[in-house]
Amino acid sequence: MMPDVAHGFQLHQSREAYTAVTEILEKLASTQPDWRVGATMHLPRQQLSYWSQVSDEWTSLAAFLVADPESPRLDLSYDERGRGRDDYDYLGESEPAANVERFVSNVLQAQRYANATVLVSPWMLHGTSQTEHELSTTIRFAEVALAQASDEHLLMGIEATEGVFANNEARNAMINELVEGPELPMYLRMRVNPPAGYMPYQDGDALSGLREVVRSLDSNDRPVALPQSGLAGWLMCAFGARSFGAGIAGSMQRTAAPAKGGGGLPPLHWYFLPQMLGFVLAEEVEDLAELDGFNVCDCPYCDEELPGEGASFDSTEAGRHFIWWCARLASELDPGDPARSINERVNAALEFSSVVRDAGIQLDYRSRPTHLPVWRDVLDG
Repeated sequence: MMPDVAHGFQLHQSREAYTAVTEILEKLASTQPDWRVGATMHLPRQQLSYWSQVSDEWTSLAAFLVADPESPRLDLSYDERGRGRDDYDYLGESEPAANVERFVSNVLQAQRYANATVLVSPWMLHGTSQTEHELSTTIRFAEVALAQASDEHLLMGIEATEGVFANNEARNAMINELVEGPELPMYLRMRVNPPAGYMPYQDGDALSGLREVVRSLDSNDRPVALPQSGLAGWLMCAFGARSFGAGIAGSMQRTAAPAKGGGGLPPLHWYFLPQMLGFVLAEEVEDLAELDGFNVCDCPYCDEELPGEGASFDSTEAGRHFIWWCARLASELDPGDPARSINERVNAALEFSSVVRDAGIQLDYRSRPTHLPVWRDVLDG
């Protein structure tokens, strides 16, 4: 089962062409074969023929291949459920909870058609009502999926709002229900209100709650994978999570409600700075490079050069640089003591942020590493 084997990173495809993700997987497979990197196809976003082409190339490059059904899209009207809705019978289901056997069968079959190497049971978003209907239905989906999946690798899909994670009573009730449910690894998402820009997620109550959920599930033999969680998911590997996921786009670094429309503003030049475990504007990097503790990135996409500024900034290369670092951070985790390297990285980032502050460098408010003290508190909890 995907999260059982070792710590790993799950690369999500977002709006970038699949060729960009293929290039990253090829680069990682050829230069870092020991790094455990999987890939995700988000089924509703493309037609089945597209994913069939993708899976042919990705299967040999990725340690595991997930065809994420994104079943909460069923909360949307039919015409908003994704480009592939005419290909997938499950996206046309009007009442999944009333037609569980058929719905789950269609969800699993869609993943098989996409050549996924691990299946995910469908789920409903828990925490949107005053009842536990969504959670009980999600557990029922997993029970049916377990019966239908025979000897295939299966994860239980589960998603809840950050309010559930942040509330002791709601969180404990969810944990109890999950532990009493099918004995499956968890494919767990926390639906969040996204922070500004590319800022790492930093709600302390919700992250502390996620910590307790991961701890509890892991101690009850329910290994946890955290798709679409970004480096907040990496942080949770200190408490038992086996993998975390992200994509190049900011929307693939956390699980949030679908955005409506666009702002029409020019894109900002976000560059992942390993020294602060977060993103800064590329135009700020030159000043930071003068400080003690700064090392020019030696990944294949930076090649020991600072990112370009203004029109010379290459967003594609910057995105690949971020993905490279996600895979590298996952590779550093010691199966026997994953918390050690995470604590070391967070402490070093706090030290560097102190150097930045002492040097009087004024960063954009979205570049400031305000997440680091929060993450330190979560680790200490």
